[in-house]
Amino acid sequence: MIMILKIPESRNPGTRFPLESAQDPDVGTNRLHSYNVNTNGYFTLNVKNLEDGRKVPELILDKSLDRETSSFHKLVLTAIDVGNPARSGTTQLKVMVVDNNDNAPQFDKALYKKYLNENTPPGNVAIKLKAIDLDDGVNGEVQYYLDDLTPDVVHKLFNLNSQTGEITVTGQLDYEETNLYAIDVIAKDKDNPEMEGHCKVQIHILDVNNNAPEIILTSLPSPVLENASIGTVITL
Repeated sequence: MIMILKIPESRNPGTRFPLESAQDPDVGTNRLHSYNVNTNGYFTLNVKNLEDGRKVPELILDKSLDRETSSFHKLVLTAIDVGNPARSGTTQLKVMVVDNNDNAPQFDKALYKKYLNENTPPGNVAIKLKAIDLDDGVNGEVQYYLDDLTPDVVHKLFNLNSQTGEITVTGQLDYEETNLYAIDVIAKDKDNPEMEGHCKVQIHILDVNNNAPEIILTSLPSPVLENASIGTVITL
């Protein structure tokens, strides 16, 4: 027989969890006398004596649980009588540690840097961000968002995929307009309330030789006298 207990990792030490009582049809000195549980680092056992003579075991949490350290614990509960010879019965206790949202998403870098040529075509993935949340289930599912103060020009030129963390080029880059975009990104889990992590992204735009020199006359050429001295300015 296996008994399953689901205990949130937020439960404080000292919390008690009643267990099912063993059944012993014998009476007198042959009846159920005590319980014990195998030695472990998190739980001890207490036995309550009820008015009707029954003995009810209860598990006591001695040390705070952490699902990220161990998601379950296996215990063995033993019931013992005082007959001659003494008899005992055992059952397995499986304690499943239920996750709490106690870990915020963490990016693998605090600062990401990427260098892109200004002729990078729209549709290219500029960079992929990654954040990890050690929690379980929706508590550990991460989505990515641009900071609320992100400039409009960033929204026009780049797109952040909320599921994958990929930043894609969506507009035409121009080194002559801006050669650096600083972007703040937030990773949030799906709990309520959610927890979040932050990182910064710097996208540096590299110049491409896409502009030919252009000659501009700022003054019209003027007639030149044949006796003009060397160094006379004709046009600018």
